[in-house]
Amino acid sequence: MLEPLTPDLPVFRRPFLRLLHEAASALGGTVEVEPAFGQVGQVRLPGRPPRLFRGAALGLNSDAAAAWARDKDHCARRLRAAGVAAPDGVVLSAPRFRAALARRNPGAAAALPDPATDARRFAEEAGWPVWLKPLQGAAGEGVMRIDRAEDLERGLEAGFGHADQLRLEAALPGRDLRVNVLRGAVVAAFARRPAEVVGDGRSDVATLTARLQQALRARHGGVTLSVPEGQGPRGLAVGECLALSAAANLTTGGTLEDLTDRLSQNCAALAIRAAEVLGLEWAGVDLMVAENRPAVLEVNAAPGLEYYASHGPEQWARARGILIRALEG
Repeated sequence: MLEPLTPDLPVFRRPFLRLLHEAASALGGTVEVEPAFGQVGQVRLPGRPPRLFRGAALGLNSDAAAAWARDKDHCARRLRAAGVAAPDGVVLSAPRFRAALARRNPGAAAALPDPATDARRFAEEAGWPVWLKPLQGAAGEGVMRIDRAEDLERGLEAGFGHADQLRLEAALPGRDLRVNVLRGAVVAAFARRPAEVVGDGRSDVATLTARLQQALRARHGGVTLSVPEGQGPRGLAVGECLALSAAANLTTGGTLEDLTDRLSQNCAALAIRAAEVLGLEWAGVDLMVAENRPAVLEVNAAPGLEYYASHGPEQWARARGILIRALEG
């Protein structure tokens, strides 16, 4: 049963729901949510049918388009076929996936390559490092950078602990950007950096990480940071920096620099083109930019705005405006 979203509901603490509430109110509407978790609900605007939402997905994209984007291999291959720069890669299937497929389609299962052999072949051809990702996933969960051949087997074992299928892909050089596209126009853009701790000359890495996580949770909510293997007891000199992750996702503690008003034309054009190729009305397009030459890393069909909005008042106002535009369409 849905209930009106009001400040007295515990789920109102979620930044996305507060943003949605403000956007709907600006249009004379209301938001109703499932009160226990706030993951599903609807927006009611005067004179319009209710708009259902789940998580950050507002129903702006078709199911088919969202599915294309969600599958990292299908997404990259479709973009490359359309002439959009995107990383080459190979799909790797866990033994349990192969066994389940064999019960339904023995021929298809037999045609799947051995994941370890295929991974080594691809990595040697693409060159190190390579990125290992769940085939379908978001928020940077389960993403690993593999720097050496001797780490590949352990990476596969860890990766298959997250997902039945993985994509191993070539690393793209450059600066990590997220560009949000709404109905063929860029509405927000920012550069991302991985979470890092800065030494104070006294505290070890584990303590610094715990402090950073506490600060991020006070600001964003459910951010979980991990101490790099073997680095916990290490002390850092004053001003010395240590990255906690190779991935720059804001959901894993990454920081941002707002580029909305100074995004280059070629980056904007590529992000818009990527959304168009995938048939997405609303998209978060991740770019890697080297020497002003962007390439599409991946595309998110339900990009969350809460981490961007929590960066500051300007970003909060922009995120609210984006949701108003989304609901008006």
